[in-house]
Amino acid sequence: MDRKKLKPDSENQESSYPAATIEKLDFCMKQYRPYTRNDFTLYHLSVITNIPETDIENYLGESSQSFAQYLCKWRVKHAICLLDKETSWNLDIKTIGLLSGFSSEKRFTEAFIRLEGIYPKDYQSQIHTSKS
Repeated sequence: MDRKKLKPDSENQESSYPAATIEKLDFCMKQYRPYTRNDFTLYHLSVITNIPETDIENYLGESSQSFAQYLCKWRVKHAICLLDKETSWNLDIKTIGLLSGFSSEKRFTEAFIRLEGIYPKDYQSQIHTSKS
């Protein structure tokens, strides 16, 4: 895969900064899965990535989402991975939500419905049916 070389910050700050920011944020979220902690905050992400909080907020603002929405998307994505794994089929919805970083089953269910348009329990049932 050909990767475009980014110009040094001094040459072109505007075009390289967002790409570097999203790469760093995505790497952090994929590699370390910090979103699975229910007390994870913007401050924690800033420390882990060494990107100032305001820069993260500005980047997310440009993509029309708040930190809470960004975090919620990662948590729901993680929950879907757990729901899809046959090894997790014996876990209840509350446990899936807690393992994904949500503080309660209610918050998990609300977020899941908002992003996926279906109750997590119904999603789980569909997965079990389709793979049986």
